[in-house]
Amino acid sequence: MKANQKTKNIATDRSASTQIVASVVVLLIAVVIGVMVYYEVDDSITAFDEVTETFTGYTLSTSNDSATTITLDNFPDGTSNCNITCYNSTAPSESYPSYSLSNNRITFAAEAADEFSQINVTYTSKMSGDAGETTTMAGTVFALAPIIVLVLVASIILAIVLGFGGGKSGGL
Repeated sequence: MKANQKTKNIATDRSASTQIVASVVVLLIAVVIGVMVYYEVDDSITAFDEVTETFTGYTLSTSNDSATTITLDNFPDGTSNCNITCYNSTAPSESYPSYSLSNNRITFAAEAADEFSQINVTYTSKMSGDAGETTTMAGTVFALAPIIVLVLVASIILAIVLGFGGGKSGGL
């Protein structure tokens, strides 16, 4: 009963109605801006999907006998998304040594690879992997956003309609 009376007071109070409508408009504008910002950022993150970095300047010798450490520009999204190729440019050949990954540093024993003058590292960045999860969640939220807006607008309409109810009810 008290809630219905409060609703009637809101319907007759012009400043309260104005504040409610202004709040809904601000919410809708915030949702639209959030969606626009998300898609702008999402487009820039897709540049990190799969990256190939090339490291040159290795001298060919009869035996590459030391460990080689490479520092990548980005953090790979795990060893399963990383491929190391040691390439010999003079006698075109490739080898794929086993390696260890620690953050953005890759270390492998050079003797595990054939002679090489260039190292190619192809990987999916951690940023891209995280963005994929965020995109899935954002898709769910954006699908629910119109429903939330409809519920807000419907609740305001219901509050106004309930506010138009008759005067005082018969006293018991």
